[in-house]
Amino acid sequence: MKKFKHLWLAGLLLAATVGFTSCDDDDDNATSANPAEEFVTKNKKHETAILLCTFGSTFKESIKTYDQTLADFETAFPDADIYLAFTSYTCVNRVFAETGIERYQPDLWLKAIGKAGYKKVAVQSLHIIPGEEYLNLMNKTVKKDFMIEQYPNVQVTKGTCLVYDEDDVQAVSAALYDHYKSNLADKKHLLLLMGHGNPDKNYNANSKYAEVEEAMQALSPNKNVFVGTVDYGDMLFWPLDKDEKPLPAPNAESVYSKLTK
Repeated sequence: MKKFKHLWLAGLLLAATVGFTSCDDDDDNATSANPAEEFVTKNKKHETAILLCTFGSTFKESIKTYDQTLADFETAFPDADIYLAFTSYTCVNRVFAETGIERYQPDLWLKAIGKAGYKKVAVQSLHIIPGEEYLNLMNKTVKKDFMIEQYPNVQVTKGTCLVYDEDDVQAVSAALYDHYKSNLADKKHLLLLMGHGNPDKNYNANSKYAEVEEAMQALSPNKNVFVGTVDYGDMLFWPLDKDEKPLPAPNAESVYSKLTK
């Protein structure tokens, strides 16, 4: 699965160039019909399928990143059929409404893949950390539903998320630093990376963000790399006061002056 990880890392760097992707909170609007079946039936060419699973995005700019990721996997694995799933129902619905592009959820893709008669399936997560979306995907959708209950005779390989263990932390941090190092050499520049995070302070996956920040700061002579989240209190971009109320948005000049002293 290392080959998968290398391609996913390349996709991350493309996303860093194009822009960040995000969605609002999910709504569980799963439908009973399976629109993925027709697509899989028409496009099945091999006995092996690779299903790429990302949280998803509602930003039109993200289409470039996903298209390039699909193209990279198609080039690297010419003997497999490549499909892309969004784990976020909200992203699936909004992207279709705005662009007409149908992404579908992993469970719909897997049911269609199983019904189409694939003998081998690789499910590669495109999530950043082993958070709720990743764990639900691998433990329930892939393992329990597909591998155990629906298609136990299909050979399945599961690929971990981008920052899953310490080796991943170091590899991703090095790749990101190398991508931005020409700017980071100048004290006038700051690199701010954003993740989602979980509001539960005891949620172990949150630590991956802090580990990446620490590893990147170790590589940067000016320590001008920071990682924030939109949902994890200890790493919020917009911090909370002691009463858990949002503080006023920080003034960029004051932040810069503190960091460059």
